[in-house]
Amino acid sequence: MTDIPTEISERFELHGVFAEGRTGTLHHATERSSGRKGLLKLLRAETLGAASDRQRIKRELAKQVTLQHATLALPWASGEVGKTLWLFREHVIGRTLAQRIAADGPITSSEALAVVAQLAEGLDELHRAGLLFRDLQPAHVVLKDDGSIVAFGAGIAAPIDHEEVFELYGTPEYVSPE
Repeated sequence: MTDIPTEISERFELHGVFAEGRTGTLHHATERSSGRKGLLKLLRAETLGAASDRQRIKRELAKQVTLQHATLALPWASGEVGKTLWLFREHVIGRTLAQRIAADGPITSSEALAVVAQLAEGLDELHRAGLLFRDLQPAHVVLKDDGSIVAFGAGIAAPIDHEEVFELYGTPEYVSPE
């Protein structure tokens, strides 16, 4: 995505592309009003689906902004400018679980238990808010130097009681079979 809407560039100072993903582009950014540094994700319009999907995503992002949990990199702010949906979140520093496994091989059972226990706490927070994290995978879990973890990518969370929860969405290799 090369065209940044004026309202977004007025609110955020962009410092270059951090990553390109299936659903959008992540930029290093600073929120001008607060000075807070993080990652600004601009979602690709073509990946958002029908108008009803856009509205659902906007509602769920707005709900996520109200949540806080140490193990989840939830959006600090989100919005829509024209056809561009965006979210601004913490830039978590560390290796992803996928990078760790690729570099060093399988993690030990004690490491796995520590990761799962921390993930369970964050997922519980989402579930209590009525949301389901639909794209949890090793590439979305950052292992921090202090032993803590942070999961990101909850932007596609869905309401638990919504029929779309049962549609296949996420990374196929990591979608649970049920």
